[in-house]
Order: sequence, then C-alpha cells, then structure tokens
Amino acid sequence: MNSNALRNIGILATHDIRVAARTPVMLVMLAACVLLMLVFSSIAGGPDLTSDAFLMTTVIAVSPAFTGSICSLYTMSEEIERGVPATLVQSGMTTRQIAAGKFLCSYVWTLITVVLCGLTLGFSLERLSVTLALSIPASLPILLVSLGCGLLASDQMKSSIYSLPIVVLAIVPLLGLISNSLRYMACFLPMGFAAEAACLVTGAPATLSPAVIAVLCLLWVAASAGFVVWAHRRYKERIVREIERI
Repeated sequence: MNSNALRNIGILATHDIRVAARTPVMLVMLAACVLLMLVFSSIAGGPDLTSDAFLMTTVIAVSPAFTGSICSLYTMSEEIERGVPATLVQSGMTTRQIAAGKFLCSYVWTLITVVLCGLTLGFSLERLSVTLALSIPASLPILLVSLGCGLLASDQMKSSIYSLPIVVLAIVPLLGLISNSLRYMACFLPMGFAAEAACLVTGAPATLSPAVIAVLCLLWVAASAGFVVWAHRRYKERIVREIERI
C-alpha cells in the first residue's frame, strides 16, 4: 500500500470519526452503553471473580456492537443513499480505502466506548488497561461483520435489519457467564472467546484453555475478514454501476 493510499485512508477515517461525534444515533448509543453498564453492574452483584469477568465481558461486547457498528452500518447506508461513495471514487478514492476508513473509525469509537464504560463501572487504571487490551482483538469479529453488513446495506432499513443479529451475537456470550447450560454454546460464538479470556485474566473459572481461545479468535477474525472481502466485491460493483449511470 503506497503513501497516497494511506493518506486517503487517514483523511477518510478522520472525517468519519468527526462526523460520528456529531451523529445523534452515536450519542444515543453512548448514553445507552452507560445505562447498560449501570444495569449490568447491579446484575453482577458483589465483588467476586465471576462478577469481574462478567463486567469486563460486558464492556468488551457492548462497545463494538453499540457504537463501533454505527460507523459502518448506519453511516455507510446513509452515504449510499446520498451517493457519497460514487463521488469519493470519482475524486480519486477507492472503495477499498472507503471501507478501511470506516473500519478505523469503528475501531476508534469502540475503544473510546470501552474507556467510557470502564470509567462508568469504576474500573481501576490497571483493570481498564487490561480490558482495553482484550478489546483490541476481541472486537475484531463484530467490527468486521458490521463492516461487511455496511458494505451490503443499500439503505438504512437494511442496516437496521443487519444490526439485530450483530447485537445478539455480541451479547449472547454474557448469558453464558450467567447460565452454565448456555456457556458451552456461547463460548464458540464470535464474542465467546472474549468472555473466556476475561475469565482467565480475572481468575474466574474458564471453560476453554488459552490455546483454544487464541485459535477461536483467529478463526472468527479470518471468517469475518473473508465476509468483508466478499461484501466489498459486491459494494464495488454497485458503486461502479452507479457511476456508469451518471
């Protein structure tokens, strides 16, 4: 990737981050995350190892599903409706650079939300740092799936439909930490390995070994990245057709 491509991605990502900060949906989702942290902290109960793992997983799961996905799902579908991607391509950008900018924007807002949620829960600096470090790989599958769905969404109605399974996939592993009957299924879902990793770092009983957790992480990242590649191909074809009609 040449310096011009990196510069374009940086310009797009910076613009998207600023736009997201002014988007009412993003502000609502940030407020929802804070409220959820307060609710889940009361559900978790007293200060024990399982509660620590539950709260850490909550922060890691909610952040990409609620705010990170906004940058790719809703923003991309809104831009498609306004013909923004076609304009960007005609100005010298590529669809790959547009997608990369959206992904970086999603990543940044996810990490911002992790910090905000951790502070809401009163995490210490050390615990917040660990949660942030876990979020970097753990949020990848959800963010990549959100990006793929954003590339496929041609309007905001479709993006709303796509958002539901994304939230479910992210939140279900939390139920696994509450119910042992669901845990063996939940730990193999996209955010399941993050829940098990949170158990390991907090000292709570974990169902999976560190090696299995790492393998699951790599498999989900590879699978979601493959989905993005396929979705991008469809997205690029749609933008090319739109430009040809102009």
